Amino acid sequence: MNRPFAIIALLALSFAMDAFCGILTDSRDGQTYRTVKIGNQVWMAENLNYETANSYCYKDSVSNCTKYGRLYTWAAAKTACPSGWHLPTEVEFKELVATVGGSSTAGKMLKSTSGWDDDEGESGNGTDAYLFTALPAGEWSDNGGIYRDEGLYAFFWGSTDDGIAYSMIDDGIAYSMNLHYHDDIAGLGYGHKDAGTGHSVRCIKGLEVKKRTTLVGIFISFCQCILWCLKYVF
Repeated sequence: MNRPFAIIALLALSFAMDAFCGILTDSRDGQTYRTVKIGNQVWMAENLNYETANSYCYKDSVSNCTKYGRLYTWAAAKTACPSGWHLPTEVEFKELVATVGGSSTAGKMLKSTSGWDDDEGESGNGTDAYLFTALPAGEWSDNGGIYRDEGLYAFFWGSTDDGIAYSMIDDGIAYSMNLHYHDDIAGLGYGHKDAGTGHSVRCIKGLEVKKRTTLVGIFISFCQCILWCLKYVF
């Protein structure tokens, strides 16, 4: 290969990588994270590992925090991202999934190329085509301090919630993205945001655009309240 041409090609490749990949240094504790540009969004390409109250290392092992990041309750996740970054909204998660090909195949595109359990002989790993490198960090539950689903699932909190809490039932619902070892799907939707569940956090660059409470969220929470009342009446 012609030497000047090779140098130009390397410089062009370096410029392209700088445009799509970067490094974030968290000024709070000095930890660094890879970042990646996917479409019009810039994401952390690693799970957040900033220690806060109500955040946990899988099986209480520091080495797992290094590998997977910490598992946060939803309330802790809301304020865990470094300055200039935030917990993704419902709209931002949907944009991510659409950019990488839609929910039916986004799981495969976003999952790491190793670390995921097999499903009946079929690899659970992804292609990591967009360098998002989602790892199967599992989750934490305060029901006996249980850690579960390492190698099987990745759960990522979103900031969008119903804005309603019924203390008699739980703390309401919040949006999340879930990836699975047994399929290529990226699951999007609302689930419980109670203080007894710890999930992973991926921060997205920029300031969060606040949205009003959705009618769907209000309706779901209303149904939950009715079901709870019926359970104890009958």
